[in-house]
Amino acid sequence: MNTTIRIGGFCFCLMMAFAPDAGIASETTKFDFAPQIESHYPKKISGIAGWGNLHEQNVRVQDRLIRVADSYAKLKYVPYIWGGGQVGSRKNCMACRKCVRSKKIGLKNRLTACQPCQRCGIDCSHFVNMVYREAGLPYNYASTWELTHQTSEGLLDIYDLVDLGTDLLQARPGDLLVYEKHIVMLVQTNGAGYGDFVHATRFRGGDKMQLGGFRWDKNRNLKKLRGKLIRVLRHKDFFDSWAEIERYRQAFQGSKEGYLNLVAQLKSFIE
Repeated sequence: MNTTIRIGGFCFCLMMAFAPDAGIASETTKFDFAPQIESHYPKKISGIAGWGNLHEQNVRVQDRLIRVADSYAKLKYVPYIWGGGQVGSRKNCMACRKCVRSKKIGLKNRLTACQPCQRCGIDCSHFVNMVYREAGLPYNYASTWELTHQTSEGLLDIYDLVDLGTDLLQARPGDLLVYEKHIVMLVQTNGAGYGDFVHATRFRGGDKMQLGGFRWDKNRNLKKLRGKLIRVLRHKDFFDSWAEIERYRQAFQGSKEGYLNLVAQLKSFIE
């Protein structure tokens, strides 16, 4: 049976090979689709090669992400500095904290008003970018505002991040949760919209100057955190094939009805 599927203006005619006694597509049909997606969207998967089952590799990458994040979370002396992107020595970090407190500098002026904060101080978007980079999943730095307002197409093309929407059932450890005014890295989901995450935050321990730092939060409501959840993002190297990436990309490029039709057509040989 021939099936024609339109993706991004391209039509693909697929031969659905059925086993004599089973109404399912063959493995050959399933993986023949991947090179066509790669041709349509030619950027290569940077960190992982091949089209096979990448589950084991993904688990290792997730583990590496969490270990890197945990190593930073233990550095309690690093202050939260709006716009900051440095994890410096304890001496510089403490000097930054002292400068902010002594001068009573407002949140958004600390990076320029206190020179030590330029050598040690970090905010939420720089933190997750740093963790990803050190874990071997680099993406071009983007502020929380950019990750909130960028199109799904732009997120993939510019930042190598795939927009999964707001469905927390799709979220996995290592995904980025983007809120109206904050971004965190998911560590695990606990069901019913709750889970654990790690982040750089200005709130910690009743500090009136809001110098905060790294924090690991457990069993928190993931649906709302400093504003509502805007989107769940996953690095493209976590996906097993370009077909899977394309499925999500299409979801937010056109209408919901068009997306549901696409998923229905692809379901037999992607899932």
